Amino acid sequence: MGSPVTDAPKSSPGHGGARPGAGRKPDAALNASYQQLAKAKAKRETFKAHTAELEYKEKAGQLIAAERVAELWRMQIETAKGRLLALPGGIAQELLRKKSAAEIEQALREALMGVMEEIASAEL
Repeated sequence: MGSPVTDAPKSSPGHGGARPGAGRKPDAALNASYQQLAKAKAKRETFKAHTAELEYKEKAGQLIAAERVAELWRMQIETAKGRLLALPGGIAQELLRKKSAAEIEQALREALMGVMEEIASAEL
């Protein structure tokens, strides 16, 4: 025969383990804290995803930094300003040779169109 200690059942039926309704009930403040933490984690993950997407687009050449765009526009405007300011000196002699207002207007229009086409086709 076996020893009385080893032959006894390990546990009685209905004893031990989790029981329905047993344990600490969730506290409303604790529940709110978990919700706040979950929202903060979701916000952080969303931020990380947006940041990764922006970095990818920048490296892929689909996105340009705002500072770079502003610098490119400044350069374009300076070029346009220089070309437009040089126009009167470059066309004055030609305008003196014109005999009518219509000829002067045509010459001015052609000169302006040339400057605008040059500005529009400039490489950034």
